[in-house]
Amino acid sequence: MTEPLRTALIVDVLESRETPSASLQFLNQSPFASAAAIDVYLNGVKVLNDMPFRQATAFLTVPDSAPVVIEVASGASADNKSPLVSRTVTLAPGSFAVAALVGSNTDSAGGGKFALAVSTSARGVAADPAAAEFTALQASPDTGAVTVKVRNAGVAFAAVHYQGFAGGYSALRPGKYVVDVTRADGVTRVGSYNLDLTGAAGTARTLVVSGFASPKFPTDPALSVVAVDGKGFGTILTRAAAFAQTSYAVGGDGTATLYGFDNKSGVTVTLPRYGSRTPTAADPRTDLPRTNPVRVAVGDVNNDGVADLVTTLGPDAEGGLPAIDQLSVYDGATGTLLKSLTPFEAGFTGGLFVAVADFNADGYADIVVTPDQGGGPRVQVLSGKTFTPLIPDFFGIADPAFRGGARPALADVNGDGTPDLIVAAGFGGGPRVAVFNGLTLLPGGSPGRLFPDFFAFETSLRNGAYVAGGDLDGDGLADIVAGGGPGGGPRVLVLGAKDLLGATSTLTPLANFFAGDSANRDGVRVAVKDLDGDYRVDLVAGLGPDGTDKAVRTFAGKSLPLGGVATPLGEFDVLAPHGVSVG
Repeated sequence: MTEPLRTALIVDVLESRETPSASLQFLNQSPFASAAAIDVYLNGVKVLNDMPFRQATAFLTVPDSAPVVIEVASGASADNKSPLVSRTVTLAPGSFAVAALVGSNTDSAGGGKFALAVSTSARGVAADPAAAEFTALQASPDTGAVTVKVRNAGVAFAAVHYQGFAGGYSALRPGKYVVDVTRADGVTRVGSYNLDLTGAAGTARTLVVSGFASPKFPTDPALSVVAVDGKGFGTILTRAAAFAQTSYAVGGDGTATLYGFDNKSGVTVTLPRYGSRTPTAADPRTDLPRTNPVRVAVGDVNNDGVADLVTTLGPDAEGGLPAIDQLSVYDGATGTLLKSLTPFEAGFTGGLFVAVADFNADGYADIVVTPDQGGGPRVQVLSGKTFTPLIPDFFGIADPAFRGGARPALADVNGDGTPDLIVAAGFGGGPRVAVFNGLTLLPGGSPGRLFPDFFAFETSLRNGAYVAGGDLDGDGLADIVAGGGPGGGPRVLVLGAKDLLGATSTLTPLANFFAGDSANRDGVRVAVKDLDGDYRVDLVAGLGPDGTDKAVRTFAGKSLPLGGVATPLGEFDVLAPHGVSVG
């Protein structure tokens, strides 16, 4: 938290006036080095000296119904003869205004030139004394227009342009919230932040999107959200668990397709066959019209603001085509192959699983890949920028002799802003789940667990589990989602992250249901997304060919039951005689 700039305030009341008067608050929100310290003049009088970045004043008393000239000069200025920028405003009697320095003294780096963003309809206190109210200012020079949402509260400012304020204020009851900042499309995530409004009834704030999304120099301040109240107190919000993506992917036999939140298909890729079917006595044919099942994940690997499609192959369940050690990345906008590589030994043919998220916050979604049948529970973490390992390979399940592989997922379980790794045992193993702190998977780290391993389902089962993660209950922590493994029913269990992170690591079910016919014995693949546009996490379930259910079923997160069979939000079929992958 930062204190108001009372020590830098030179003049509090510019002009002695009898009633009425107006009020003006000033913020320095230019992240460029040329504005590291600024002086502020009002009507030619210096009122602030050497004001640093991300600092704010309390509301200053200024004249009403007459021009007020705001000038900003470099720090330690002798006078206002060479201001960086100036702007004249006329304020109504009794009104409140907020002025913020944004931009830079150059057109480079996307910053534009210095400007004064001014809102003349600001509030010193909340209009509703029982509520905490806030508006938003977009001051990040390389982020573009942003949409600001409050998770599970239905509050949003859409497409707030750079150097601009949102229109009006939104009100919340005092409490703790998570603010999600996206690009103007409301989909592409910029960041998620914890907003604590406990005891804030009757107050008004400005949430400032501030700093660089992609810093170019070591001294560039990284992007964050600063909450500034009417007294000039500024709080840099801590990062929170990332919200679910709205796009998802479905992998069938030989193909993979990206879908939007409206279930409309986008890019579809067809993977080549890497061999011929092994003939058998019962069926000597070597060329059949099918290929390996495709495993999928979604993330912005090339840092262009569009979610890309990442694929691996699984083995042919009928013993036909082996699955070569192949990882591929396809451009989410065009379907163009961006990268293809072999993460493990070229001779490994047991298939792979994949998950995608940005560990090191460089804008490039990183890739986690694990082996399937015949491989150990080995985990490889690859940089999405260089496709080289971030850390040495390690075992996600503490049994190096196990040869059923592992199944990964990525989600911010502890709410620190870095995705964490969820690993489940693969084929032939129990439904054991391990969760690793994402910060320990960065270069130089040593993989460390967030809490002890646990069994998602009955310990006697030997078909592993499928896993995903997402914030189902809106507490800023990604909850653990487990789906039954192959050979088991399509059971889905959601466990609350808060209790897992507690002192006793308690398994508290938030949902527990069948995603399809309980007699189905192909298990269920799971992914967490926002499917219906209500900004609450939802579930994508991929079912096997056993039974009469559609291959892909989606479920609204707000109505997942604690028993029985859930009613799908939607469902559709894909060509997947060996089951579908969702991600």
